[in-house]
Amino acid sequence: MPTTAKLYLGAIEIGGGFGPADFSNTATGTYTEGGINYKYVTFNASGSLVVTSAGFFDVLLVGGGGGGGGQTDGNRTSAGGAGAGQHLFLTSGFLPEGTQSVTVGAGGGGGSDGGFSSILGIFSIGGARGTGAFNDRSNGAHGGGGNPWGGASGSLIGGFSGSSGTGTGPDGRTGSGGGGGAGGAGQAGGYNTALGLGGIGVANSITGSSVTRSVGGAGGITGLRTPVAGGANTGNGGGGSSLFPGSNQPGGSGVVIIRVEI
Repeated sequence: MPTTAKLYLGAIEIGGGFGPADFSNTATGTYTEGGINYKYVTFNASGSLVVTSAGFFDVLLVGGGGGGGGQTDGNRTSAGGAGAGQHLFLTSGFLPEGTQSVTVGAGGGGGSDGGFSSILGIFSIGGARGTGAFNDRSNGAHGGGGNPWGGASGSLIGGFSGSSGTGTGPDGRTGSGGGGGAGGAGQAGGYNTALGLGGIGVANSITGSSVTRSVGGAGGITGLRTPVAGGANTGNGGGGSSLFPGSNQPGGSGVVIIRVEI
């Protein structure tokens, strides 16, 4: 009978010798899907995963969203939205026994990039910060890419599926561009009142319920829209400034979720 070998992030399975991984961390939840029982643990902040049995696992990594663009000039009060954190979903990865460090990326403050999330040397990058206005127009920021394993768009490393939007218009009433989301590009900001919305995010059901994360931040529009913060553990980009002085908002922090069969 021939021997089979599969490569899982550097770990080789010979003849199907490994089953599901297990961990001793308190499970955040359990559910059944397609006749398979799962448990999962959610890291909303950096910590450690204690793996008691080596084997296969699924993991969602979302980087921190970037902070929206801000202003220092009262004549240029509209700024670009920030990019979302990268959204990576890995299935059938190999999880070695032992204590594994988990990093959860922080959301970028106003005008700052988001932080990366990681486990086992797999990195989900943070979203880029939004830009300040230049000549009364402002571009949104690049967002994180989608994931290569779970069917979403984007590539494994540095996949920017979310391109920035471009600000337009000749005066301070410009609508600036939205930041890229993990699922698509940010919109261009039009003259006067157009919103320049952020790019769409990506839905994932690793916890048994569908949740959309990694949405790009909206571009600012002078005096017409209150910018919105990314939100904790969403990886969403922060909204760009729409008022002077800067009203730009921070990006949402990332998240890491590990799932195993039980």
